[in-house]
Amino acid sequence: MRGFIFTCSNRTQNECFERKLFGMHDKYKYRVLQVRKGDLLFLLNTNRDELMGIYQASCDGRKDIEPDAWNGKFPWQVRFTIWKECKPLLNAREKLRELGIHEWINVLDGRQVNALIELFMMNRIEKAEDFEQKYPIGAIKTEDGHYVRSRAEALIDNWLYSQGIIHAYEQRLPGESEVYCDFYLPTYNAYIEYWGLEGDPKYEKRKREKLKIYSQQGLRLIELNKNDILNLGDVLRRKLSCLKRS
Repeated sequence: MRGFIFTCSNRTQNECFERKLFGMHDKYKYRVLQVRKGDLLFLLNTNRDELMGIYQASCDGRKDIEPDAWNGKFPWQVRFTIWKECKPLLNAREKLRELGIHEWINVLDGRQVNALIELFMMNRIEKAEDFEQKYPIGAIKTEDGHYVRSRAEALIDNWLYSQGIIHAYEQRLPGESEVYCDFYLPTYNAYIEYWGLEGDPKYEKRKREKLKIYSQQGLRLIELNKNDILNLGDVLRRKLSCLKRS
């Protein structure tokens, strides 16, 4: 999967969406000519520092799809459709830098595209208390083929997969107890537990029992809750960076 970042200003943005067209001037024609139908596209408003998406190229990039667009100032063009409608990302340049992406990069690779998709999807969840309503519990297939029990676990699984981190779902913990983790990361020799029902007395009792096993066995554990899901990528990167790979 490839992606491209186009830019606009407050003055040119409306015309982009009215025409369903992104454009560049001659200096960046080489970027537009690399775009192929099906590539994912993002639009950075350089005045407001907002990244908009997620769009998909509906044709290959070429010159003068609509010669009169923007009074001819941006002749290298690609037409787009909405791939997934999301809220704009604010403070976009800072977020791009955190992902190692420069706004003028020629082509986004698969890892960078997945990281941006993740940011946009996380941006769609506005409040932690809305999480269960937006992501009801059920058997859900993840991008790598795992079947998980909740949308939160699906987001965790998909993020691990997008980052190339080997992981197992619901693996039995060491010892004699029939207790299973949410995720096991063999590269880090660490476990992930997502505590999705905090506040429920029976769930809290089970949580304490599991934490006791982790402590007794000396197992390395990453704990996540609903608030962490709202900014999952940043949280997991920070927690994983604290673990030395074994």
